[in-house]
Amino acid sequence: LSFTIVGLPLLYGFARWTARVRASNPAETRSFSFNAYLTVASLTSLAFALFGLHDFLGWAIGSETYRGNALAQFLIWTLIWVGHWRFISRAAHENERAPHILIGSGVGLVILTVGLGGLVGNVIERLINYQDVVTVLQRTDPVVNSVITILVGLPVWYFYWLRNAVHATRDLI
Repeated sequence: LSFTIVGLPLLYGFARWTARVRASNPAETRSFSFNAYLTVASLTSLAFALFGLHDFLGWAIGSETYRGNALAQFLIWTLIWVGHWRFISRAAHENERAPHILIGSGVGLVILTVGLGGLVGNVIERLINYQDVVTVLQRTDPVVNSVITILVGLPVWYFYWLRNAVHATRDLI
């Protein structure tokens, strides 16, 4: 409710103000601060969307208890990310998009690596301790949690790295 009452009018006002500034001064679109905003806002919304997706997949697989806001968090933050991504794709030149794409690739790679490391570590731990009796019941299975982390990180890395960064022109960054 507060998002609807307060957030949507603020978003609308900010979007109108940004459009007016960009129309009156086209060089503003190329400024460092504007591109830094787009990068930070896009990657922050991506991170919150991934947290929501992780929680939702954990519930969908049956590994975690239901959290009512997980799906909403995923959907809302994904829409914010898509909006920023589309704006970056249309407005920014390739060299201005490079930091965003490379940082996004790094985020996806780190999440994917953490998931793979957790999967290997948890499987090895289960093989070593296969006869131990678990005295404490765990709702969240570490192996399933690692697989969910892989499922969250793989599309991000694929989208940022394989679909975008690999085809970019090579330069210092």
